Amino acid sequence: MRIADIREPQLFQDLVVALFVAERGEAFQVVDDSGGDGGLDGYDLERQVLYAVYCPEKQASDSRYQTKALSDLAKAKSLRDDGGYEIETFAFVTPQHVREPVLRALLAEAKAMGFKAISLGTTHLEQLFLTRRSRYQTGA
Repeated sequence: MRIADIREPQLFQDLVVALFVAERGEAFQVVDDSGGDGGLDGYDLERQVLYAVYCPEKQASDSRYQTKALSDLAKAKSLRDDGGYEIETFAFVTPQHVREPVLRALLAEAKAMGFKAISLGTTHLEQLFLTRRSRYQTGA
């Protein structure tokens, strides 16, 4: 199974968390968001990046991706403004890459809120996996 084919939200979130913990160590804070979607699925203390993970159970439209990204971005603003999190970058993490109109809307809205924004999809996550696997195999 390829990352882009994952349609189980919890499986995808567990994979993303494992990859970022392996890559960033203690700098990547895992957040138990099981009580509801607070828009905070992970936080990098050193880089001040808030991660919002989204995995639709079936193929989603651009408007659904955009609605979710902008909703999570608004939650990030609240976490920054009212929750005391220092957030420079909002990262929207999905199993597939978002399409250009979604990215454009995300970047524009993030800029208006005073954030940088990035979208991470299958290629980014596969690269993290391959890098970690390579380091493990060479003992680095």
